[in-house]
Amino acid sequence: MMKTLVSILLCLLMVNSGVVYSQQDSTDRKIEFDVKVDLLLPIISMFVNSQNQYPQDNVWVGAISFEVSFAERQSLQLEGLLVYQTTNNTYEIIPEWKYYLSKRNPYCGFYSGIFLNYIRSDSFSSDFSNNYSSYEWGIGGGALFGYQNSISEHFIFDILIGIGASQIIYGANSYPIHSLNSTNLDGIYGISLGYKF
Repeated sequence: MMKTLVSILLCLLMVNSGVVYSQQDSTDRKIEFDVKVDLLLPIISMFVNSQNQYPQDNVWVGAISFEVSFAERQSLQLEGLLVYQTTNNTYEIIPEWKYYLSKRNPYCGFYSGIFLNYIRSDSFSSDFSNNYSSYEWGIGGGALFGYQNSISEHFIFDILIGIGASQIIYGANSYPIHSLNSTNLDGIYGISLGYKF
């Protein structure tokens, strides 16, 4: 499933890059590429870790995203999120489409859009004689809203929030196989600092 999803995303990005370059030739509009890191998630993980009594419960979170702005007020962003814990590793892939509302300053100001997400989480535990592992994965999507602006010629900041739903599948690898499905309310949020090429 993961390989299929990544293949589809890469194909979409290649098709969109072809569209982007053909539009660049016809409109003489410069295509912008941004790389962003989320500032909020590491701060939250440091706060959570300061409250933990046991180091093995510490959580480390990071996110990086790549955005390409094209057409007239539209962009595609691909975000990767990683959550690391001694007994649990989670990653999430979030493609986003944004439509900027300002006509005067392209790729700045308020925007709205949609997002999809793929999440995978693996948990590990052990007792005196056995090792156990379980997993969950899911797909989902929703709507997002945000604000992006330039700090200087090359640096930008981006604040976003989104809400949607996801379908999560749970399973176990080490004991009799069982799986459960659930539909959950899902959200994304972030405060990012980026570099514009």
